[in-house]
Amino acid sequence: MELKLKKPLYLGGVVELAEKTITTGDLHGRELIRKGFAEEVGASSAAPSDNDPPPGGAGKAPTVDELKATATELGIENAAKLKKSELIAAIGAKRTEIAARDEQLKLAAELEIEGAEEMDAEALAAAIAEKQNDGE
Repeated sequence: MELKLKKPLYLGGVVELAEKTITTGDLHGRELIRKGFAEEVGASSAAPSDNDPPPGGAGKAPTVDELKATATELGIENAAKLKKSELIAAIGAKRTEIAARDEQLKLAAELEIEGAEEMDAEALAAAIAEKQNDGE
């Protein structure tokens, strides 16, 4: 799926800037569109909303195979061995982690923190706190 970023996004260890065109898997792409981070290149229809049906069809819960594909796409280890409930929990946790990282990097960019992409979450949180305290 080809997307045009609407906001800066941490992707593959780098912060990609708005207006950049990227290629990603369908599930990840739909998630980025749903969260307002991107729009599909050449798409004329409106972006999916939270009311759109989940993968698996109209009103149907995703299948275990769809969940495993999503988990694999998100980089969740041992996705093939997880049960459906474990997949759902792992996907939710990973999406939360990704969203938190994206927000951290967005704030780091606003605060002009250099090298933020290379920092782990704890180091980045400390750098953000330090920069915010310096501004007071």
